[in-house]
Amino acid sequence: DPRGSFIGLMTRLGLVSERDAAEAMAEVLKLPMLAARECPDAPPANVQLAVKFMKAHGVVPVSESETEVGLLVANPLDRYPIDAVQL
Repeated sequence: DPRGSFIGLMTRLGLVSERDAAEAMAEVLKLPMLAARECPDAPPANVQLAVKFMKAHGVVPVSESETEVGLLVANPLDRYPIDAVQL
């Protein structure tokens, strides 16, 4: 849970904004960031995830191809939901 992490503590104390923390994490992990306005209106048609799973693990599918599913993730350090979602 990112809220229990050092980054989470820094944001709760107001030392770092959530946006700045997310940008830094994305840069360090070499992951893209997706702005809210870039999110699709609906999840990909062929990706079916239970709402309970998405809420519990902070993930939302946003794209798909023949070989992969694009996910928005609340905590990119938590590999379980990323590894669990496969085509």
